[in-house]
Amino acid sequence: MRLILSKSKYANHEFYNGCKAAFSAEPSQLCRYLGQQGFCNGNRIETSVHGSVIQDCIAIILTRQLRITMRSQSNWSSCGFAIYYRGLRTQRILLCGFAMIFGIVYLCTNWHASDKDVSLKQLLAAAIRAAEIGGFEVVAVHDQIKFKIESKGQTKEGVNDPVTSADYNSHCAMYLSLTKAFPGITVISEEVSKDCDKINVKNIKNSVKNIANDDVPLDDVPLDDVVNISDITIWIDPLDATKEFTENLLQYVTTMVCIAVKGQPVIGVIYKPFETKQDYNLYWTWTNHGISKNLKNLSKTKDNKTPALIVSLSHAGQVKNASKTAFGNNVEIISAAGAGYKFLEVAVGNATAYVHTTAIKKWDICAGTAILSALGGTMTQLYDQQPIDFGAKDLKVLKNGLLATMSDHMWYSEKFLRHFPDSQIPH
Repeated sequence: MRLILSKSKYANHEFYNGCKAAFSAEPSQLCRYLGQQGFCNGNRIETSVHGSVIQDCIAIILTRQLRITMRSQSNWSSCGFAIYYRGLRTQRILLCGFAMIFGIVYLCTNWHASDKDVSLKQLLAAAIRAAEIGGFEVVAVHDQIKFKIESKGQTKEGVNDPVTSADYNSHCAMYLSLTKAFPGITVISEEVSKDCDKINVKNIKNSVKNIANDDVPLDDVPLDDVVNISDITIWIDPLDATKEFTENLLQYVTTMVCIAVKGQPVIGVIYKPFETKQDYNLYWTWTNHGISKNLKNLSKTKDNKTPALIVSLSHAGQVKNASKTAFGNNVEIISAAGAGYKFLEVAVGNATAYVHTTAIKKWDICAGTAILSALGGTMTQLYDQQPIDFGAKDLKVLKNGLLATMSDHMWYSEKFLRHFPDSQIPH
């Protein structure tokens, strides 16, 4: 790459040679040299670049840097020079060069990330750790005398949708710990905070390497699966039941992590940060590989037709009326908050079905879906009984409600739809 100056435009060979020397020694020195020579406004330095297409691209970047450097120098801030490339053919080559170099940069930075395999056993350990440290942040904020509460607006049910510093702190802890442990992995979170740099989050990579320690007890998971990182989507809910958190109804509060592979939830982690019984604060499953001890000794749900439906506090009345019509008076309606809490109530047998009739976000339900599925339960959309895709490219909002059961799923679905008012079914 070289600088070519037309001699006819300049007073002498000395100036010409000085420009060449300044450019060759240090590109930024060309600006200084022009200023010293009083060669400023109205004059042109013409350049042409010889060499490969990549060199052409580098030349463009370099010349842009020269302009910026010259304008920043106080002694010749008024000086300007235009760099011209001769011929349309050269311009086309340069455009092609840009495309080529951006392609090379993309391949260099993304090739290994997209071709990387990830241990799901290590990812499970990381998910457990992320849910726990997110919960620690939630508890820390709650212990403050005052904490910041904002509003996202209102839900479709007309209920205020708050967000707190606990949501943001937990998001940062969970998101950063996962992305640091597995660079390049896709993580989708309910919250986005601009202040994550201000939060001290420990890198959990070392914890992930030692997956059989006391903090992440996975001794009962002997087998492992390795999956390409591009097939993995992680859904995190840093604080489920935020409204109840602000009202001190802490039994409903959870932090959740879900690992989906090719859109299918295979690992689910739900952590209850305010649960005082240590053996009942962390629940996790990995389909066909292992489950947490507190889910192993559950008694099977009795096979009967006495429904106990758990529904959201925000629209309990709506579901109660439809349920009475569908199941008669022999039905129990349990009002509760937090999707994670409600999924666990079905999983442990305290409710026979979780019914949600309005839109819900996928980070609210992915972990619960994974846990229920691993235990033999079923979760589908309420109105069309279709499974849900938890891939990163799919919609983040589930519009058609949900039905989650441990058994008799079709019976519940048919009963509910048969008597649910047509006007309430979304079209």
